[in-house]
Amino acid sequence: HRFETSLSVSGRINGSVLEGDLVLQGNGDVELDLNDLMRMGLALRELGIRKASGRLLIRDNAFLRVNEINADQPLDAPYNAGVGPLSLAFGRVTLRVHRNGSVYTNPELIERGPAWRIASSVNRARDIPVRDVGMHTALSLRRIASELGIELPMPQRGIPPAQMREIVTIQSKSLVDMIEGMMIYSNNQLAETIGLATAKMLQPGSQSLAESSAVLWNELVPRLPETDWQGFNITNHSGLDSNARATPAQLAALLEYGLAHHHLPYMLPANAWSGSLSRRLVEKGRLQRVWAKTGSIDFATALAGYLLPKTGGLWLFAIISDDPERRAVYDAMTDPGTEIRKESRRWERDIKAQHDVILRRWMRGVF
Repeated sequence: HRFETSLSVSGRINGSVLEGDLVLQGNGDVELDLNDLMRMGLALRELGIRKASGRLLIRDNAFLRVNEINADQPLDAPYNAGVGPLSLAFGRVTLRVHRNGSVYTNPELIERGPAWRIASSVNRARDIPVRDVGMHTALSLRRIASELGIELPMPQRGIPPAQMREIVTIQSKSLVDMIEGMMIYSNNQLAETIGLATAKMLQPGSQSLAESSAVLWNELVPRLPETDWQGFNITNHSGLDSNARATPAQLAALLEYGLAHHHLPYMLPANAWSGSLSRRLVEKGRLQRVWAKTGSIDFATALAGYLLPKTGGLWLFAIISDDPERRAVYDAMTDPGTEIRKESRRWERDIKAQHDVILRRWMRGVF
């Protein structure tokens, strides 16, 4: 499967004016990029269009659209951006500081919400989340078109005309390739988008991320090895929730199913080589012996996957560590400040170092 993003037109071209609407429709390609929008702008230019007198319509209703994954996360967390069928560059922009002290974003972000205010006060370059990812994508297309000499109206959501003709259709990577990227870089927007689109196909009508994730879980659990699933809890597709719960044995059951049915190890980061494990366990003799998925929120971190011991074979493993007391302090804060975030990062570094000690022992074939 590949997700398609399209630009369509209605009406007729009178001279250099499109007397009709433009419709930008997304279906789940979260990796849509600026070069794709440039391709759309060039297609308009090639048709001789220099102005559109109708509407620029956004169609992003292929599945549920949300402005954030989890409301309890920090307001400026780039991993908690909005999710929807129409999105640009993982729903984040880079905020930069000009030499005169002013701040700007690349690409330009029209939103001026809490993320902008918090990030712009820090006075350093950083990524910030986009909330309305569909509107941001359409505004970015409008800006590129303007720079090509094409005047487009402000984008809006609405019902398109019955008669439309597509002028550009952009296909995403294959679904398998997108999942591999999701695993290697631990990308929440990919996880949520793929999950939402899949749940919509299985059971239309989900009204929340929790309902949508339950649809997928109910589809999957009958296929899993016999396991005690008591206490297991998921509320979205990325796991970005301090209320999420799983045991190592439950994760191991997922790993067993993934190995048996989908060759899962090749989709995961490899130590000393790729993604979130590229800088871990880099010593000679230990290279690419761990193929595993990382997962972290403040004061909780996990690693689950496959290990190749020197004694031969393929082991499944899952390690989960957390600090409930410190997490409770974090959750009690309306807006967690710099100090506790730094503390959380130090804690995570120390715990990952402990995990690596365990992994080195397992590589020797020792429990």
